[in-house]
Amino acid sequence: MFFIGAPLGAIIRKGGMGLPVVVAICFFLVYHIITTVAEKSAREGNLNPIFGMWIAVIVLSPLAAFLTYKATVDSALFDVNYYKQLFLQLFKKKEK
Repeated sequence: MFFIGAPLGAIIRKGGMGLPVVVAICFFLVYHIITTVAEKSAREGNLNPIFGMWIAVIVLSPLAAFLTYKATVDSALFDVNYYKQLFLQLFKKKEK
């Protein structure tokens, strides 16, 4: 959770306290839901207990690495124009 929260604090500068708190709560809810489902599955015997214990960390690790990378290169994570251009370039390549 540190590798998600710390980069978000560095990336989200606009919006005051509202946007960072909402984003942090959303990530916490995702973590909590994954952990609860994995724990229930491990108790019922549908999932290996060791895997069930670490599945939330495994699922959120790529996101943490991505956010840490974005924070280190000081890029705007929520820049809509960047993602719009990225998708347009992606679709132009598929049409060719």
